[in-house]
Amino acid sequence: MAPTAEPVHVRASGTADRHGEEEGGGMSHVHEIANIRVDLATGLPGEAAEYARTKVTAIAKYSPADISYAKVRLSTDGPRLVVAHASLDVNGTPVNADANAATYHEAVDLLHDKLQHLLAAMGR
Repeated sequence: MAPTAEPVHVRASGTADRHGEEEGGGMSHVHEIANIRVDLATGLPGEAAEYARTKVTAIAKYSPADISYAKVRLSTDGPRLVVAHASLDVNGTPVNADANAATYHEAVDLLHDKLQHLLAAMGR
């Protein structure tokens, strides 16, 4: 799947748009993920990529700085385990997380939670 061409802006409220504008036309402080790439292993459904993209985009609001790229890889480890791995570049600092689960939904949800925790800790 090709990387996202247009940055995704995420408001502190968690509502994403392509311009970073709140209702009423005011600007808010936003963080963006400039480039998201999702790689899928053979055998995983295509909708897994969109689910992973959506969940990783959602973590931008926890980042202390813009994320220049996010790479997510979904693979399998045997017939019953899905592995989700993410590598982020947060203003030059690498952030990596892995999660394993029985389904891609569960693996990506766990990955989201780990990334959220890591990014929140960076902002402290």
